[in-house]
Amino acid sequence: MKKVVFALLIVCLMFSGCQCKKDDRVIKIGAILPLTGYAATNGEMSKNALILAVDSLNKLQSKYHFEIIYEDSKSLPKDAAVCYNKLHMQGTKFMIGFGGATLYSFIPQTNNRNEIIFATAAPNSDLLSHSNRCLRVYPDVAMVTNSLLEFTRNNNFKRVAIVY
Repeated sequence: MKKVVFALLIVCLMFSGCQCKKDDRVIKIGAILPLTGYAATNGEMSKNALILAVDSLNKLQSKYHFEIIYEDSKSLPKDAAVCYNKLHMQGTKFMIGFGGATLYSFIPQTNNRNEIIFATAAPNSDLLSHSNRCLRVYPDVAMVTNSLLEFTRNNNFKRVAIVY
């Protein structure tokens, strides 16, 4: 899990040049995780992986400083949608969402917004058909790579690096 999260943060770093002003040095990433409720154990594991990945990334480079804003979906779709709206209002450009049903509660809202959602632990590939701004990080890196390549082609990025 740590490797996947680290790869997501590297992707955020790639996109940050395209999405943030040059003066912005802090990149805030929203994480909508089930920190309470029936999936809390998975949410805590994801949170721990994010902490390790962000610490590592911040030590590897000094151009940007990554911060994670954690929101608790409580393992409930309606609460995940509230979390998403809160993060969106704060101007978060990158978000990590966890689970299937909780992601479906807000993924359609991401269409045509200047945000990228990394969907983790989302086994249903149908998820991608609900948003043009969602990258699915399950079950393997090949699927993510293909989604990322398609996304970059559709948005006319000239150079992309994928680190896993």
